[in-house]
Amino acid sequence: MTPSAIKNTAAFWISPEGMILPVKTNHIDFVIQHPALFAADLDVMRQRYQIHNEPWGSEGKARHEIICDLVLQGWIRIRRYRHSYSINVRQLDNIALKRLSHFARLIADTGVEGSFEADLYMPCNIIELHHHHQHHQLTFSQLQEKVQ
Repeated sequence: MTPSAIKNTAAFWISPEGMILPVKTNHIDFVIQHPALFAADLDVMRQRYQIHNEPWGSEGKARHEIICDLVLQGWIRIRRYRHSYSINVRQLDNIALKRLSHFARLIADTGVEGSFEADLYMPCNIIELHHHHQHHQLTFSQLQEKVQ
Protein backbone atom coordinates (compact mmCIF):
# COMPACT_ATOMS: atom_id res chain seq x y z
CA MET A 1 0.00 0.00 0.00
CA THR A 2 1.42 3.36 -1.03
CA PRO A 3 1.17 5.99 1.71
CA SER A 4 -1.02 9.01 0.99
CA ALA A 5 -0.61 12.57 2.22
CA ILE A 6 -2.67 13.55 5.24
CA LYS A 7 -5.37 15.91 3.98
CA ASN A 8 -7.42 16.76 7.04
CA THR A 9 -7.06 15.43 10.57
CA ALA A 10 -4.96 12.72 12.15
CA ALA A 11 -4.22 11.86 15.77
CA PHE A 12 -1.47 10.07 17.67
CA TRP A 13 -0.27 9.24 21.13
CA ILE A 14 3.43 8.81 21.87
CA SER A 15 3.96 6.63 24.93
CA PRO A 16 6.43 7.51 27.71
CA GLU A 17 8.68 4.85 26.14
CA GLY A 18 8.49 6.50 22.70
CA MET A 19 6.03 4.16 20.95
CA ILE A 20 3.93 5.96 18.31
CA LEU A 21 0.26 4.97 18.46
CA PRO A 22 -2.10 6.11 15.68
CA VAL A 23 -5.55 7.12 16.96
CA LYS A 24 -8.44 6.29 14.64
CA THR A 25 -11.19 8.28 16.39
CA ASN A 26 -10.26 10.61 19.24
CA HIS A 27 -7.75 10.47 22.06
CA ILE A 28 -10.19 9.76 24.90
CA ASP A 29 -11.86 6.95 22.95
CA PHE A 30 -8.43 5.38 22.38
CA VAL A 31 -7.74 5.52 26.14
CA ILE A 32 -11.14 3.95 26.90
CA GLN A 33 -10.52 1.18 24.34
CA HIS A 34 -6.97 0.48 25.65
CA PRO A 35 -6.99 1.26 29.40
CA ALA A 36 -4.21 -1.21 30.26
CA LEU A 37 -1.85 0.53 27.83
CA PHE A 38 -2.32 3.76 29.81
CA ALA A 39 -2.57 2.09 33.24
CA ALA A 40 -5.97 3.81 33.38
CA ASP A 41 -8.72 2.82 35.78
CA LEU A 42 -12.02 2.96 33.91
CA ASP A 43 -14.00 3.25 37.16
CA VAL A 44 -12.01 6.35 38.15
CA MET A 45 -12.55 7.76 34.66
CA ARG A 46 -16.30 7.10 34.90
CA GLN A 47 -16.37 8.94 38.24
CA ARG A 48 -14.76 11.96 36.58
CA TYR A 49 -17.46 11.97 33.92
CA GLN A 50 -20.15 11.66 36.61
CA ILE A 51 -18.67 14.55 38.63
CA HIS A 52 -18.94 16.77 35.55
CA ASN A 53 -22.34 15.32 34.60
CA GLU A 54 -21.01 14.45 31.14
CA PRO A 55 -21.76 11.46 28.91
CA TRP A 56 -19.17 8.68 29.10
CA GLY A 57 -16.39 9.26 26.57
CA SER A 58 -17.54 12.74 25.57
CA GLU A 59 -15.07 15.54 24.88
CA GLY A 60 -15.68 17.88 27.80
CA LYS A 61 -14.13 18.76 31.16
CA ALA A 62 -13.62 15.14 32.29
CA ARG A 63 -11.85 14.31 29.04
CA HIS A 64 -9.63 17.38 29.46
CA GLU A 65 -8.64 16.32 32.98
CA ILE A 66 -7.91 12.73 31.92
CA ILE A 67 -5.82 13.80 28.92
CA CYS A 68 -3.88 16.29 31.07
CA ASP A 69 -3.19 13.60 33.68
CA LEU A 70 -1.82 11.28 30.99
CA VAL A 71 0.36 14.01 29.48
CA LEU A 72 1.73 14.84 32.94
CA GLN A 73 2.64 11.11 33.25
CA GLY A 74 4.80 11.39 30.12
CA TRP A 75 2.37 10.69 27.28
CA ILE A 76 2.48 13.03 24.28
CA ARG A 77 -0.80 13.91 22.57
CA ILE A 78 -0.70 14.90 18.90
CA ARG A 79 -3.61 16.09 16.78
CA ARG A 80 -3.18 17.25 13.21
CA TYR A 81 -5.87 19.66 12.18
CA ARG A 82 -6.30 20.89 8.64
CA HIS A 83 -3.81 23.77 8.98
CA SER A 84 -1.72 22.99 12.09
CA TYR A 85 -0.65 20.42 14.64
CA SER A 86 -1.64 20.64 18.30
CA ILE A 87 0.87 18.87 20.55
CA ASN A 88 0.65 18.48 24.32
CA VAL A 89 3.74 17.53 26.31
CA ARG A 90 4.53 17.45 29.99
CA GLN A 91 7.70 19.43 29.41
CA LEU A 92 9.50 20.32 26.19
CA ASP A 93 12.78 18.82 27.34
CA ASN A 94 15.35 16.78 25.38
CA ILE A 95 13.34 13.57 25.79
CA ALA A 96 10.13 15.10 24.42
CA LEU A 97 12.05 16.84 21.62
CA LYS A 98 13.74 13.57 20.66
CA ARG A 99 10.39 11.74 20.52
CA LEU A 100 8.71 14.54 18.56
CA SER A 101 11.63 14.78 16.15
CA HIS A 102 11.52 11.01 15.58
CA PHE A 103 7.76 11.20 15.00
CA ALA A 104 8.13 14.10 12.55
CA ARG A 105 10.90 12.38 10.57
CA LEU A 106 9.00 9.08 10.47
CA ILE A 107 5.67 10.49 9.35
CA ALA A 108 7.35 12.71 6.73
CA ASP A 109 9.72 10.04 5.38
CA THR A 110 7.87 6.73 5.40
CA GLY A 111 4.52 7.59 6.92
CA VAL A 112 2.57 5.97 9.74
CA GLU A 113 -0.22 3.49 8.96
CA GLY A 114 -0.49 4.56 5.33
CA SER A 115 -0.37 8.32 5.85
CA PHE A 116 2.47 10.80 5.61
CA GLU A 117 2.93 14.51 6.18
CA ALA A 118 3.63 16.36 2.93
CA ASP A 119 3.53 19.92 4.30
CA LEU A 120 6.87 20.49 6.02
CA TYR A 121 5.89 24.09 6.80
CA MET A 122 2.79 23.05 8.74
CA PRO A 123 2.79 24.92 12.09
CA CYS A 124 3.19 22.78 15.21
CA ASN A 125 1.68 24.40 18.31
CA ILE A 126 3.29 22.76 21.32
CA ILE A 127 1.85 23.26 24.79
CA GLU A 128 3.85 22.35 27.90
CA LEU A 129 1.47 21.38 30.70
CA HIS A 130 4.20 21.31 33.35
CA HIS A 131 5.05 24.98 32.73
CA HIS A 132 1.59 26.52 33.12
CA HIS A 133 0.60 25.80 29.52
CA GLN A 134 3.60 27.55 27.99
CA HIS A 135 3.25 27.68 24.20
CA HIS A 136 5.91 27.06 21.55
CA GLN A 137 5.51 27.16 17.79
CA LEU A 138 7.72 25.37 15.29
CA THR A 139 7.18 24.28 11.73
CA PHE A 140 7.01 20.57 11.00
CA SER A 141 10.43 20.84 9.32
CA GLN A 142 11.95 22.52 12.39
CA LEU A 143 10.54 19.77 14.57
CA GLN A 144 12.22 17.16 12.35
CA GLU A 145 15.59 18.87 12.77
CA LYS A 146 15.33 19.61 16.50
CA VAL A 147 17.19 16.50 17.69
CA GLN A 148 19.21 14.21 15.46
